[in-house]
Amino acid sequence: MGKFLKKRFFVVFVIYFLVVNAQSVFSQETDNREGLDDYIRQGWSHVEAGDLNKATASFQKGVELEPDNIKALEGLAWCYLYTDRLKKAEELYQRILTTEPHHVAAQLGLAKVYSFGGRHKESIDQYEQILAEDPRNIRTYKGMAQVYSWDNRLKESVTIYQNALKLAEDDVELRLGLAKVYGWMGDWSKAEGEYEKILVIDPRHSDALKGIEEARAARQPYQRFRFQYTTETDAFNFKAHTLSYGYTWTQPLDGGNEIFAAYYFDDFRETGKTHALGNIAKLGGRLHATDRITIVGSTDIRAYSPDPDFFAGGSLDMIIKYYKKNTFALKYARELFDVLDEIKGNRYGGESKIYLHDRLVMTNSYSSSDYSDENRNEDWYHSMSAILFKGKPDLSFTIGYRMRGFKKDAPQYYSPPDLDSVIYSLYLGGPIGKTYTYGNIKLIDNSDQIDNYYFLGGSEYPFNKDASFTAEVSYFDTTEKYHALTATMALRTIF
Repeated sequence: MGKFLKKRFFVVFVIYFLVVNAQSVFSQETDNREGLDDYIRQGWSHVEAGDLNKATASFQKGVELEPDNIKALEGLAWCYLYTDRLKKAEELYQRILTTEPHHVAAQLGLAKVYSFGGRHKESIDQYEQILAEDPRNIRTYKGMAQVYSWDNRLKESVTIYQNALKLAEDDVELRLGLAKVYGWMGDWSKAEGEYEKILVIDPRHSDALKGIEEARAARQPYQRFRFQYTTETDAFNFKAHTLSYGYTWTQPLDGGNEIFAAYYFDDFRETGKTHALGNIAKLGGRLHATDRITIVGSTDIRAYSPDPDFFAGGSLDMIIKYYKKNTFALKYARELFDVLDEIKGNRYGGESKIYLHDRLVMTNSYSSSDYSDENRNEDWYHSMSAILFKGKPDLSFTIGYRMRGFKKDAPQYYSPPDLDSVIYSLYLGGPIGKTYTYGNIKLIDNSDQIDNYYFLGGSEYPFNKDASFTAEVSYFDTTEKYHALTATMALRTIF
């Protein structure tokens, strides 16, 4: 009987032990689940409050409690994405997709990782994969349209926005994105139309109210009054002063096209020698002939006294966009070799700009000039520009190589028959309050040992949306003691 009781007691004890531990485990799992849910809720609350550091910490605690929890991983990846920790965000989104290959939020997040990192093709491929599974996913259309616009493929971006609006006609974000792209394309009438449709849906939409005002202002003609003073000196007792002032009128047209007209007056004085007064009239414009071809042209007429002769000149450029932002330009110019001489020239040339990366641009150009005194000039230029920063501030560095030369029997007033140059240039600009201030330093290392130095500083201050003031000062110097200092002021107004 004793043995039987002992066995029964042992069985009861085992059952009790298992029940208590099961309750403890269940209680712990319940606590963990509640704690995990709290961390996830806290994380998104911090996101709404704009504190991504606290949000990241909350989601990290959630992942520590349950490393494979999709919601915690998704929140943490989102925080990494919007704090520019793209590699970590990509790892977490890939981790989610390993578990759930069709997790839409992770697929969209991965596409954004690619686009934020400049991997536009991978981003578009990812978006297309989502659309193949869900052709009505509006968030995918929005993301893909943005990537195309960032890649400067604006027409394709417009097409995607338009396709998405067929599915969601009243989606304000889609219409706002489309309006902005139209603005970047210079199609301000279409941009205004989209802003008007947004205001029908939401009459107080601040971005649409601001956008429609910008669209209407962009189509208004504007004028610029310019005043410029230049002083030149060299080691051979040459001293000259030039005072130039005038007016430019520009009429913007839809599609980024425009026409302009200008009139300037020059007063040139060489100490003890020459005094010439010049009248210069210009007319020109820009025409986007097709999506890939832009034509820019201008013509000018110059008359100087006391000599009554008139000089007519001008230029015509055809810019061909052949892949993304890459361009090739064909150039022709009818020019004066010197505004006070009667030597005229025809210049033919071409220039290509190739984006090796979003922030690395290669430029190659060639030009050939035939002058009326039977001389000829050739000019080759190759450069590489690195955009080190974009935004605040703008910082870029360029190094280039230039080869130029005239015929061997060219007169002394031309450059040396053969001249090679290495050009270093640094640009820095950024906003200081409402004013955008910029500077450029350039060194031209010439093979004839007569090097050139160029310094430019300027700023633009907007009084309001209809008027701005620009001031620039530049200084040019050579090792042969030639100096030129130029100050320019301009007032731009919309009327």
